[in-house]
Amino acid sequence: MARIALIVLGVGAIATGVLLLGTGQAPAEGHPTFDSPAPGDQYWTAGFVNGPLQLSSASGGTGTLEYTLKQSDGSDLPAGFVFDAAALTLSSTVQVAAGTHRLNYKVTDGERSHIHQFGVEVAPPLSAADPYNQIWSVGELNTPVELPAATGGRAPLTYSLRVDNNTDNGAPLPTGFVFDESTRMLSSTRIQVANDLTFRLRYRVTDANGATDSQTFDVLLNTRGQTFDASQTDLAWTAGHVNTTVTLPSASGGPVSLTYALGLSDGSPLGTALPAGFRFDSSTRALSSTTALAPGSHTLRYTVNAKVFISIYQDFSVTVAAAPSVSAADL
Repeated sequence: MARIALIVLGVGAIATGVLLLGTGQAPAEGHPTFDSPAPGDQYWTAGFVNGPLQLSSASGGTGTLEYTLKQSDGSDLPAGFVFDAAALTLSSTVQVAAGTHRLNYKVTDGERSHIHQFGVEVAPPLSAADPYNQIWSVGELNTPVELPAATGGRAPLTYSLRVDNNTDNGAPLPTGFVFDESTRMLSSTRIQVANDLTFRLRYRVTDANGATDSQTFDVLLNTRGQTFDASQTDLAWTAGHVNTTVTLPSASGGPVSLTYALGLSDGSPLGTALPAGFRFDSSTRALSSTTALAPGSHTLRYTVNAKVFISIYQDFSVTVAAAPSVSAADL
């Protein structure tokens, strides 16, 4: 009677918990036998050329040995999986999609066989987020910027930032640019240049499998300075009322015409959409309310932009009190 060799190697992401690695039949004498143990479970990245994984050759048996690789239910390999029966390798094309699969690697002499079983988990495709363009003031310690995290890929992810010069590796960051790979924070020292300069930077992420993705953005060094003409004070409004319109401060300086934006502060450069009842006119910098305004406390981010560049911002709060109740005696 054939024996079943079952190897349990702990808990992982494939299936629902326990990884059964290298499940195989220990063949009887005279059967074809793999020369090496079953491979461990594989962890790939979608949209990336993974592998090749070298599978074991076999010996023994009678006649010519034939190798096949299929899913454990007997169906063909998923799209993007490539089995080379001559080289005994498994790899992928960029068409491989995210998912989890159990595979049976089989050798047969036509009558008898030996099977290795292993899993392949394919992580979602790696995607680098697109940073906002920035304007920095020459001679200033500019506000550090946290570059956005990537999605997908197989952890751990690593980040790099270089000058984009149309080569694979790019060039080192200019003097005064400081990038912390562990926190994704971009900051500056007091950079000194005589004229406005724009640097195009390439922000790259690489996953544990070597899959990469990147985005570019620009940093403009502005020699003419850019500041708000005043600071916006916190506001106290009343829910359900059309509150007094407030004109937010203008800004001055900078190399190009300025535009203004207002959002709900969430830590991102521009913030998110304003709550119901808030209205902002970017052409006049007027902040107003409608009767849809509800009670609550909000921190707003007021941003000055120059073309596609984010330059400076300030945060202020708006506290919306509940409307006073009116009793019959007050009528």
